[in-house]
Amino acid sequence: MTLKRAVFLRVAVLMTLLTVAVAGTFAFFAIHHHRQEMIRVFLAQASALSGEIQRELLWDDRVALRASLMETVNAAEVLAYGFVETDGRPLEWTFAGGVPVGLIDRLGVSDALPSVWEFQDQSGTVLYDCAVAVDEGGTVLHLGVCRGAVDRQVNPLLAGIIVLVLAVLVVGLPLAFFLVGRAVWGLEVLAGAIGPFGLEDNVKELMASGTSEVTELVSSLSRLGAEREQAQGRFRAVFETAVDSIFIKDAAFRYTHANPAMARLFGMPVRELIGKTDVELFGKEAAAHIVERDRRVLASEVIEEEHAKNVGDSVHSF
Repeated sequence: MTLKRAVFLRVAVLMTLLTVAVAGTFAFFAIHHHRQEMIRVFLAQASALSGEIQRELLWDDRVALRASLMETVNAAEVLAYGFVETDGRPLEWTFAGGVPVGLIDRLGVSDALPSVWEFQDQSGTVLYDCAVAVDEGGTVLHLGVCRGAVDRQVNPLLAGIIVLVLAVLVVGLPLAFFLVGRAVWGLEVLAGAIGPFGLEDNVKELMASGTSEVTELVSSLSRLGAEREQAQGRFRAVFETAVDSIFIKDAAFRYTHANPAMARLFGMPVRELIGKTDVELFGKEAAAHIVERDRRVLASEVIEEEHAKNVGDSVHSF
């Protein structure tokens, strides 16, 4: 794995985790805030309704009392029930089959009103029982808020958060890849410069280890660069001042480098020697022997021999 890929994967994982964490935290607090807001709203609505309930109780109008409860529950999709208790007993309600046992057990135990009690009914639905006092004689109005219905009201906001998270990742990850590439490009260029030392495997190992080894990589490259400059300086000194001909050929057996001694031997500037072949310098017969010897050298064979070659109008030993 390259340094660029290793760094990008770490940045991508960190960015994804951070984005999801922030979005999840925001969603959690949004849901919690909405639940509390709905509880406050229906406690206020129950308090406002309590005056009407009190008048209907004074007139002993049970029909109007039940109608008020039904109208209130039907007007809000999050309300599951409404009922009135007096002296710890249910008086009127909107339940089809009577007040559930769990709620009956709670009747008359609310000392401080208004109050909110969270419970789960027999079907597994979580409800908030919002209770307010109707009068000082022990009459209490209850409105049941369905938590699931309240949470569903936040679904559009949650969908927006999900879209925002995806948008951040779609835009942010390619941008992070580009920025990481810019950041490690210089290191990869320096690593490529180490090739002449035959240490490519060492560089790959360092780069694969990730960002924790960047300092070591830079230090190694700086040290090797300095050593390379010293070696090149020593080579140039020997190459330029030697009295013997020194040259370098490429894989096509063309001269790529020649020292001043070789230029003097052939009586031409160094720049004119560059790019020439042995055929151009020694002729076809001598060149065939030289090329055959060079091929053996390229095959890692060590050759020591002395032979005479015509250079211009004179013969020289090589």
